[in-house]
Amino acid sequence: MSLMSHRGATSVARRSMSRTRSRQQGVIARRSDEELLLLDTVADRIHQLNPTAGFIWEKLAEDCSDAQVAQMLCDEFDVSPDQARADVETTVRLFREQGLLAPITDL
Repeated sequence: MSLMSHRGATSVARRSMSRTRSRQQGVIARRSDEELLLLDTVADRIHQLNPTAGFIWEKLAEDCSDAQVAQMLCDEFDVSPDQARADVETTVRLFREQGLLAPITDL
């Protein structure tokens, strides 16, 4: 199951989940019903996020750690902790690969 649909792809090496991250400049988020749309004005792409990926995107903006986001995902979507951790890890990786997150910095 894909968490995101998009146009185009950029390969980026997988990063440690213990580092801070922020949204890339030029990415605008808009809610449409139960989906979150991301407009990448730099790459001229639109990303359509499902409810799970949209939830993760919004929590990352609140500067939550991956562990915090996974716990909130368990509470919001009634999934197991293992599934929530896997979903957060996969989704953050996909956000990075698509250039939606700024380069990471050490804590």
